[in-house]
Amino acid sequence: MTVKVNGMHCPHCEMRVEKAVRAVEGVTMVKASHERGEVVYEGGSDSAVRAAITAAGYEVK
Repeated sequence: MTVKVNGMHCPHCEMRVEKAVRAVEGVTMVKASHERGEVVYEGGSDSAVRAAITAAGYEVK
């Protein structure tokens, strides 16, 4: 699954988003890219992942 995300500006932002998504039950893989403005993940529910990204301070498109 791929989610477009606004607000990631650096590798630190990527790590923060990855940590939030990794904490979602069922997520088995996550990779964020501030350059592409997206998060790719496997597992977990889409709504829970989107909520985790928003709670971490980023905007899901």
